[in-house]
Amino acid sequence: GSSPSPPAIGHSQTDLHSGDDHVALGAAYSLGMAAAHGGQGLDALFDAFIADDVGLRTIAAYGLVAAGSAAVSRLGAMLRRADAAFTVRILDLLGDIGAAARPTLSQLIDATHHDDVAVRRYAVEAVGTVGQGKPLDARALTRSLADADALVRRNAAMAVARLGPDLGDGDALVPALNENLYFWHHHVRGWSIEALQRLPSPRATEAALRYLMTARWDPMPKSGDLPPGASMPKQVATRMAAG
Repeated sequence: GSSPSPPAIGHSQTDLHSGDDHVALGAAYSLGMAAAHGGQGLDALFDAFIADDVGLRTIAAYGLVAAGSAAVSRLGAMLRRADAAFTVRILDLLGDIGAAARPTLSQLIDATHHDDVAVRRYAVEAVGTVGQGKPLDARALTRSLADADALVRRNAAMAVARLGPDLGDGDALVPALNENLYFWHHHVRGWSIEALQRLPSPRATEAALRYLMTARWDPMPKSGDLPPGASMPKQVATRMAAG
């Protein structure tokens, strides 16, 4: 039989700017898939990705994820000269592309040290998806696990859980993960115990079991978070006094 016709790129470029989100999204995917198979489409998607229109930028991002590895080198080049806000958008995109964005992994790791907290949040989360499938030195995540920001710590623990056996020298992360089992934010605690269970390390397994054996007797409420210095909700204090 005959081979399928290539996407009508010109038509897709026009539809990308449609006021109908379904039409625009379909155009973005068409352009992205065309680029992924060696065709045109990237220029239109990148032009839309840097536009002032937030809706258009969002639609374009879906297309660039569909383009996958075809979009990675240009995204890496943009990352090197981006301000913090634009860096966050690029990191989010690379994280969604995943393992195909592996050539940018060193840039992602560097971004986990950024002064801007939002950049650090997205950077370490992206490391967890982009780094999957190949060995990675676990120590690249040590600093993020001790970050002053709770969401950076959560995303770092999530990255460890995702990468699991891909991490070399996982023992190096056990002290930070063990400390985070007692952190005030319950997402940090939850992902830290998950990370310890997924690391191929006897030390990590021992730390997880020790915590779980202790936590089963903990009378404190398990839902909600109290940052340091915050007062306890009245209903919780009342229940504890009554008990």
